[in-house]
Amino acid sequence: MNTSNLASSQQRSQVAARNVAITIGQQMWQVRLTIALIGFALLFFMLLFYFNACYVSGTEIDSQTWQIRDFYFRRDPFTNRQLTGVVHSAVRVRTPIWTANASNTASNLDPSISALFPAQPARAARWDLVTLNQFESIDGGASVLTELLAAEDASFNSYWVQWTAAHPQHAKTFWPAAYQLVYYQLYADLPRLFAIAVRVQPLSEFDAAIRDAMHEALLAYCQSEADLEKIRGATQTALSYGENSSFQPILDRLSNEESEGSERAGEQ
Repeated sequence: MNTSNLASSQQRSQVAARNVAITIGQQMWQVRLTIALIGFALLFFMLLFYFNACYVSGTEIDSQTWQIRDFYFRRDPFTNRQLTGVVHSAVRVRTPIWTANASNTASNLDPSISALFPAQPARAARWDLVTLNQFESIDGGASVLTELLAAEDASFNSYWVQWTAAHPQHAKTFWPAAYQLVYYQLYADLPRLFAIAVRVQPLSEFDAAIRDAMHEALLAYCQSEADLEKIRGATQTALSYGENSSFQPILDRLSNEESEGSERAGEQ
């Protein structure tokens, strides 16, 4: 009897041990499964973060035509190596002063304004940055221009298209001046010019105000620029609005540089 009881006890102990082992095994499997799921989830979110972090988008404007377009591409956020080509499209935000071109790769400025731009020799397009989006939104210098042009009237029509139609003589002075500031990337000087336009003074006073604004902006540009050809061009543009003695030192400098250049060429 004692032997039978002992055997039965041992059997129960073995069964209990097996049950414990099975339970432990199940728990370990559940732990491994949980760890694997957490690992997959972390990997998924890391890949998702990396995928989103690679996405770069923005808006840019052609300094010659004022055509505007959105762009996007993918770039490695750690090495800055570009991973894809750049895709361009017409601006997605509603902007009544711009309309999508036929290929939908950019938006064209209203022709009533662009028709007033001064004629320029053919040159390669220079696209200036309006905004750049990667992690955060960064405004480029040209954002000043697009924000000013985006103004609308109470009927949600373009303010500047309506202004141009209502003040054609003022527009013939204003838009070439704004164009020339953009050409020299003097975006910070545009708000003063647009503020003059909003006031709509008599034409003679308006022209004088535009002249003074252009002289000041281009004088500061010439004083800070190192490239003599750019200085020469900006000086000629400024003096096309009228004489200004403040430009005489710049004219003297250009003349001296030309004389020295001629002398060096003669020595060779």
